[in-house]
Amino acid sequence: MKRSDISELLMGKLSPEDFQLMYRTELDEHLRLLNKGGASAPVQLAGDQYIFVNRANFRRLLQFFVAGAIRKEMLGYLLDALTLDLKARFADQAIREMAMDLADENFDEKYVEEVLAQV
Repeated sequence: MKRSDISELLMGKLSPEDFQLMYRTELDEHLRLLNKGGASAPVQLAGDQYIFVNRANFRRLLQFFVAGAIRKEMLGYLLDALTLDLKARFADQAIREMAMDLADENFDEKYVEEVLAQV
């Protein structure tokens, strides 16, 4: 997954539907490895640019999920990548902690709506 594509998604320059199409195979492979016993499923981002996650674009990601524009697995994968990436910066610790909580794929729409109310 490219950092530049994530930045474009966060800024609204790339639609969530196009983003999902671009990374469908990568996500499917990640999920396959997660479901395989004893396998690891690394999440790695490519490119030199830094990604800055502020309240507005974090909120945008959550709204994409609530609106059905991105799948739960994609949101979890994307947030996992952002929280682990050395070139991702969060506007504040509270946003990073919310992203880390959601990176676990055991969330539902109701929980995301509760997080949205805090952002």
